[in-house]
Amino acid sequence: MDIFKKFTLLTFALVSVSAFADAPGDEVESNNTSSDDVVESTVASEDTTSSSMNAAVDAGDGDVENVVVTGSKFAISQYKTSQPITIISGEEILRNNYTNAASALFDLPQISVSASTAGDQNGLQAGQRVANNFGLGSGRTLTLVNGRRFVSSTPINYAGTNTGAVDLNNIPTALIDRIEVLSAGGSAVYGSDAIAGVINYVLNREYTGFEVSVNSQQQYLGDIQNYDGEHALSLTMGGEFNDGKGHIVLAMQRDVQEAIYEGQLDRYRDCKEDVIYSRTFADGKTYQNAYTDASQPLGRGNGVPQGEIGMCRGLTFLPFEGAAADPYYWSNQNIVIGPSSGPRLGRHIFTPDGGVIPHDVGTSYGSTFFTYGGNSLSYNNNNTIQASLERENVSAFLTYELTDNTNFKLDMFRNSQFSSESGDTSGGPYFYLGFGGDLDGGYANPPFIACDYPYLNASGQEFCNDMGWGGMLVFKTLRDLYTSSTGGMTETDTTVDSITASLDGKFDIADREMSWDVGFSSGTVFSLGTSEDIIRERIITATDVGINPNTGEIDCKMNYVDGYLGLTYGATNPWNAGGYEAYDPTGFGSAGLPGDCSPYNPIGYNPNQTAAADYIMSKQVRRSENKQDILFGSLSGSLYTLPAGDIQFSVGIEQRDESLEFWSDMTQNLKLTRSSVQPNNKVSYDTKENYLEIQLPIVDDSMGLTMNGYGIQELRVDASRREIDNSFSGEYTVDAANIYWQVSDDIAVRGGTQNAVRTPDLESVFGPLSTAYRSGADPCHTTNIDGGIYPATRRANCEAEPWWYEGWESKVVNRTETGLSGGNPNLRNELGETTTVGVIFTPTYDFIPGDLSIAFDIITIDITETVETFSLSQNMAGCYDYSPQKAKFCETFTRATDPNDPNILSGKYDLGDVNSFLVGPNNVGIRNFETHVINIDHQIETQWGDLSTRFRGYHQQKFDSAPTADPDDLQDFTGDWDEPEWLYDVTVGLSTDKHSVFYQVDGRSGGAIDKFQNMETQADKYIGLEGQVITSWDGYWTDSIAYLYTPTDNTSVVVNLSNPFDMDGDEDRFPAELNFRLSQTLNIGLRHKF
Repeated sequence: MDIFKKFTLLTFALVSVSAFADAPGDEVESNNTSSDDVVESTVASEDTTSSSMNAAVDAGDGDVENVVVTGSKFAISQYKTSQPITIISGEEILRNNYTNAASALFDLPQISVSASTAGDQNGLQAGQRVANNFGLGSGRTLTLVNGRRFVSSTPINYAGTNTGAVDLNNIPTALIDRIEVLSAGGSAVYGSDAIAGVINYVLNREYTGFEVSVNSQQQYLGDIQNYDGEHALSLTMGGEFNDGKGHIVLAMQRDVQEAIYEGQLDRYRDCKEDVIYSRTFADGKTYQNAYTDASQPLGRGNGVPQGEIGMCRGLTFLPFEGAAADPYYWSNQNIVIGPSSGPRLGRHIFTPDGGVIPHDVGTSYGSTFFTYGGNSLSYNNNNTIQASLERENVSAFLTYELTDNTNFKLDMFRNSQFSSESGDTSGGPYFYLGFGGDLDGGYANPPFIACDYPYLNASGQEFCNDMGWGGMLVFKTLRDLYTSSTGGMTETDTTVDSITASLDGKFDIADREMSWDVGFSSGTVFSLGTSEDIIRERIITATDVGINPNTGEIDCKMNYVDGYLGLTYGATNPWNAGGYEAYDPTGFGSAGLPGDCSPYNPIGYNPNQTAAADYIMSKQVRRSENKQDILFGSLSGSLYTLPAGDIQFSVGIEQRDESLEFWSDMTQNLKLTRSSVQPNNKVSYDTKENYLEIQLPIVDDSMGLTMNGYGIQELRVDASRREIDNSFSGEYTVDAANIYWQVSDDIAVRGGTQNAVRTPDLESVFGPLSTAYRSGADPCHTTNIDGGIYPATRRANCEAEPWWYEGWESKVVNRTETGLSGGNPNLRNELGETTTVGVIFTPTYDFIPGDLSIAFDIITIDITETVETFSLSQNMAGCYDYSPQKAKFCETFTRATDPNDPNILSGKYDLGDVNSFLVGPNNVGIRNFETHVINIDHQIETQWGDLSTRFRGYHQQKFDSAPTADPDDLQDFTGDWDEPEWLYDVTVGLSTDKHSVFYQVDGRSGGAIDKFQNMETQADKYIGLEGQVITSWDGYWTDSIAYLYTPTDNTSVVVNLSNPFDMDGDEDRFPAELNFRLSQTLNIGLRHKF
C-alpha cells in the first residue's frame, strides 16, 4: 500500500475516532486547545521574557508552563529539557528592533548567518541569508518554521550552498514569538540535515489584535553618502470569528534596503585607510608577508610611502581604459618599436578622447594582473558592501474548530523578494588571450587596430605610427559596456509560496487522552536571475569600425562594406604573434543584418555608450524552481502509568518529495556569450520516514529518593528512533537517548547520545558538469613550498616532481585556469555521532541576592564521510601535504608535463603549470568537534528597577579535521584566528514599568594567524604594521545600547545604537593589521497595537 493510501486511511480513522468522541453521552471535556501545540512550539503567553531555557525547576512549581521544545514532539517544561536548547526571546527581538529573521538569529554567539551579495556569491543569490550552527555548515543545520520543514530557496546550479538551506528572509519577522536553537543532533526527531542542530522559528499563530510596526535603520552613521537607510513596515492583525470557533491571523511586511558600495563610505573611499597585505620581497624570504598602511612603502616600492602612490588596486594588464601593446612583443606590454626588435617605449594606456599616455602601473606586489596605485582606474570604490533588497511578505494562519475535538488549520506564506547589485569588481568581458581562446570578446587575441582607427585622435594615431607596426593591440576590461558604471548588474527576483493544511484532534482510549494530527504542506520557490554578458560576435563587429562613406560618421564596417566577412577586414593580428590569431566562429550569424550594428569605442574608458551596449550586451536570464511536498501524520499520548508518571509516546509518518529544476539562458547555451554552457537540469528525490519517541519517567519526588534535599528528585529518559528510506541514499536508521536527572531544587543534570545523518543535497549529487575558471595557491609555488600542515611533506612531494626546481613559480597563482565543476552521483551519506552532558544550577537559597540560573553543556559532534566541495587550492594542498599522496586529491587536476606540448612551446604554460582541473563534492574526510555552551542569567529587584545580567559563551575545545579520512592525520584547528576558542556576549539591563535600557558586549578571543605556521624555517612569515614579527592577534569586543520605552501596554518605541562610544577601530583593543573601520548603526522602531 503506497504512502498516500496509508495517509488517507489514517486521516479517515483519526477523524472518525475524534468525531465519535464528540458524540452525545461521551464524558469528555470539550477542549479547544489544539494538539498542534505538540508540533508548533507555541507559547501560551504572548510576552516571552526568558532568555535561557537552561534552568532546573522544581517539578511541583505550578508557574512552569508546558510548551513544546525543539528536539521533542512532547509538550514539556522549557526548563526540563534533556538536551541543550537556547532561546532568543520575543523581548530580545523587540528591543533590538530586528527587521529580518536572520539578524535575530545572529544574536547568538554560536550562530553565523551566511549572507551574500551578487558580487560575492558563495553559492547564494543576492540578498539570501542561511543559518550555520557552530560553523559546521548550513547543510548540517536544519531550519524549521513552527516545528516543520520549510522549502529551500537555494536553486541548483548555484554551487557552494546546500540546496536544502532555508533562506531566512522568508520568515515573517512580525510574528516571531521566539527562536529555539537545539545545539546538537535532531535527526531522530526531524530526519536528515540536523547533525549540527536544529533552529526552530516559533511564530505566534494565535495573535489577537491589530498592530502597526515601523522601523528605520541608518548604517555607517555620519560616514556614508547618498544613502537613505533601510526601512520596514509591518501590519499584523488577528482575532476570533464565528463565536470563537475560528481564529485568523494576517501579517504583512515590506522591507527596503539600498545597495552600499565602498565608494559611498568616507573611510573606504579611495582606499585611503586601507591596510595592504603583500609580500615583502626580502632576500631569501619568498614566504614573508607584511601589513602596510598608507604611511609605509610596499616591499617592491621605491621607498615612497604607498599612500603617495595609491592604496587602491588596479587591473594593470587589463585596465578599464585599455592598454596599448605592440603586436609581436606584447607579453609585458612594454612597447617595442618595430617591425624589428627596436627600442622600448614602456607601457601606455588610452585616454577617453583617443590619445595614448604613459601607464604608471603603480607598485607591484607579485601579481601579473594587479598592482596598487598608478594612473589607471581602480575598482575598489565599486566593491559591494550590501546588495539592494526589496521584500514583501504576507502570512496567514487559520484555525477552525470543526468539532469539540477536531480542528482544521491552514498556514500560508508568500514572500516576494527582489535584489540587485552591480559591484562586480574586476570581472570581464576582456580583450585578452588567456581565458579559453574564444571565450572573451570572441577573440583568441586582443583586437589589432590600425593606426588610422577612427577612435584614435591625432596624437594617438601619431603614437601608433611611431611604433612602426602599422597598428597596435588593445588589452582591456570592457566595463564601459555595462548598464552601471560600477560593473555588471545582477538581479534576482524570487517568489516563495508555502501552504500547510492539517487536521488535529483528541480522543480517549481507556481513559487515556490521545492527540493526533495529519496534514500536508507544499512549498514552491520560483527564482528569476538576470545578468549581463556580451554576444561574442557582436563585440567583434562593433569594434571593427571605419568611416561610413554614406554618412561620414564612424560606423561598423558590417553596416556599409559589401560582402563583409568580419575578421578579414582587419580585426585580427597580421603579425600572427604566438599563433593567437585564431577565431572560433561559434555563434557566427548572431551579429545581425547590415544596419543593426552600433559601433563601440574601446579607446579609453567611455561609459554611457548606450547604443553600442544595446547591440553588444545580452540580458542572460536563468530560471529555477524548487518544490517540496510533505505528507505527515502523528499520534501521541500516554501508554501506561508508572509510579513516577505516565509513559508518553509519539509515533508518526512522513513522506517528503523534493525537486529542483533549472533553466539556463538560451544565448548562453548556444555559445553566443562568453559564459560557459549550463545545461537545463531537473533532479528530485523522495523520502519515506517513520519515527517513534518515548518519554519514560523513572523517578519522581514522591518516591523519597533524596536525603537533605539531594538525590534523585526526578529521573526521566527520552528515547527516539527514526527509520528513513531515501530514493537516492537508501535506508538508514537514526537513534537518540537522553536523560534528565533533577538532583535537587537547585541542580539538574542532563545528557545523552544520538547518531545523525545528512543526505547529500541535490546540487552536490546532480549538479551538471560545466566549465569553470579558478586560480589557486599552488603548494609547489616558491612562496608556498614550505607552508601547509606538514611543511616537510609538502616540500618532499614537490621536489619529487620532475619539473620542479627551487624558485619555481606557478601561473595559476596569478591567473585563472579552465576546468570543470559539477556534482558527484557517487556521494555517500554523512554520518554523525553526538554526545551532550550538561549541568543546570538554579539556587533557591541565598547563594547570591536575586534569581540566578547557570547552564553548562559539553557538546561533542563527530562526523565521518564529510561531504565537501574542495577548491582547487584545497585539492592541491591535499595532494602534496600528505604521505602517501592521496589519489582523490591528486587526480582532480593535471599539469603540463610534455616539453613538446604546443601550449608550452607558445609560452601559455611552463612545465608544471596546472592546465585542467575538476572541482566537485566528495566524501573527503572526518571531523571531530567539541565545545562548551555556557548560559548565565541573573535578575534582581533594585530601587531603580529590575536589574538583569546575562552571559552567553561558546568555548570551543576541539575542531579536528582530516580530509584524508585517516584518524592519524587529524589536526585541531581550534585557536586559529578562524576557529577562536571563545565567542561570547554579555547583556546588562535595567527595566522599570515604562523604561528599559540594555547594554550588550559581543566579543571573541584571539588566535594564531596560521596555527600550522612553520616556525623552524618561517618564524618571521608575518610582519605587523610596526615592522614587528607577529604570529597571532588578540581578541576584541564591540558593543551596543538599546532603549525601550513602553508608555502604554499597546505602544513601544525602541532605539538601538551600535558602537555607542563611537570607536573607530584604531583603539588598542582591536588588532591593527585587521584594519577595523568601525562606524555606528542607528535603528529606530515604533510599534502600536490597537
